[in-house]
Amino acid sequence: MIKYDIVAKVGEYTKNGETKAKFQNVGVVMEKEVGKPFILLNRTFNFAALQEGKESVLLSLYEPKKKDNYNQDTGASGFESQEFEDEIQF
Repeated sequence: MIKYDIVAKVGEYTKNGETKAKFQNVGVVMEKEVGKPFILLNRTFNFAALQEGKESVLLSLYEPKKKDNYNQDTGASGFESQEFEDEIQF
């Protein structure tokens, strides 16, 4: 189940003379059935392009918006819910 959308500020724009921030969804925080949270990031998003000249990237967490066509299992980002094993096999 999706608990939060992970968003990054990717720019700014002007609307009616007011500067506003432009955000992009870059992943989700999900929770397994046993209550363990995990993060699923969009692998095609370039985090290095954010906040040039800084060594870190600021990401924000927002509760998913409730929309008529919003699917709680896939979320606003389009990520599908997947079950992961606790043990990584090499």
